[in-house]
Amino acid sequence: MILAANEPFDSKATAIREEKDIKYDIMINEKETERKRVADTDIGKEIQEEIDDLKLLLSAYKEGKIKENI
Repeated sequence: MILAANEPFDSKATAIREEKDIKYDIMINEKETERKRVADTDIGKEIQEEIDDLKLLLSAYKEGKIKENI
């Protein structure tokens, strides 16, 4: 995870002299970042398993393998 901090902008001269406007952009762009998704987490995998189970249940219901319980 990469965090970037924005600092107050004083002037162009200060930004150029201290390379403030360049330093953070280069630091972020140097590393290839990949977004983490819910599916990449343990909870996401559990949710996907539940979805798969529900799809199987729905399919079995549609095929008449199980009947609705009222």
